Amino acid sequence: MDIDFAKTLALLNGETTETFLQNQLSQSDCAQIDNAIDTLFSGLSLQRWLQGETLAKSWSSALDEVRDIVFAFANQNSATNYARNYVFIHRRKWHVKIVSCHMPNQLINCPPKKFNDWENDAKLKIQMGTEMLKKKFSEFSTPTTNHVPTFQKMPQFNMQLIQERTNEHEHVRERTK
Repeated sequence: MDIDFAKTLALLNGETTETFLQNQLSQSDCAQIDNAIDTLFSGLSLQRWLQGETLAKSWSSALDEVRDIVFAFANQNSATNYARNYVFIHRRKWHVKIVSCHMPNQLINCPPKKFNDWENDAKLKIQMGTEMLKKKFSEFSTPTTNHVPTFQKMPQFNMQLIQERTNEHEHVRERTK
């Protein structure tokens, strides 16, 4: 979509130009979110594989957990929306790899001396991926959100709405007599 047209639509929806520009994701932002999800997935799948799951099962359960983690973030902004869309792209890509894997039932062959190092690497990837997502999502959070005014904030509007409904009900009663 043309940036000028998108900006015009944002103004039409009541946003300010500054808010619109702040909420726009750059290619760099998208790449960082992609990298965070990939890192998180890598750590989770390695952790599952180290815990005794097969390769395909560790991938599948890691995909489910990544989805749950990304959708657990409460704030709704352009970064979270992009991440939620990317999760499904990532899942499709990995489902193809799972189906075409030559050794889906392979168990990990980790030397006992290296188990703790590999486990720490998995934990570090999970932590880094989660922190990268939190950081990127917080960059696009707005301290004040623009909500549609509620009736409690605008009592004069509320009274006007009640009066219009009353007039309409009287009109309906007059027509039915």
